[in-house]
Amino acid sequence: MSQHRNKGVLDDELLNRLKEVSGRRIEDERRRQRLTQRQLAERTGISTRWLREIESGNPIVKLDDHLRCGAALQLVPTYIFLPLIGSSYGRPLPNSISVADLGRLGECASDLASTQTQRPVDLLFIDQENRPHIFAPASLGT
Repeated sequence: MSQHRNKGVLDDELLNRLKEVSGRRIEDERRRQRLTQRQLAERTGISTRWLREIESGNPIVKLDDHLRCGAALQLVPTYIFLPLIGSSYGRPLPNSISVADLGRLGECASDLASTQTQRPVDLLFIDQENRPHIFAPASLGT
């Protein structure tokens, strides 16, 4: 993925990468829940063939179809939205950040945004070598 994007510009490379990651995430979760493609397709109102296109990361599939499948599987869409947010600020997320890191970062962002937070907010930061780290104030024994 290019590290030099224009701020606020969504390029095809980013969108195609998001669709690949999302398709794998959807397939992994569907299998984890022991659902067939036919069952998930029926649940979301799409054809089994179209679900195969989604899971394969086909670039012609719209992101709303990915979101619909993710919602049917109760997936939190941070793996789609956080890279988009980073790109819109001209700070693309490094490829080294895993889907699990994105999920944790989404949870942290939700905690931070919530006025009802009852615990210290963990922070995810990226070091100079583009490696993700989680700083968890609660784990410091306060």
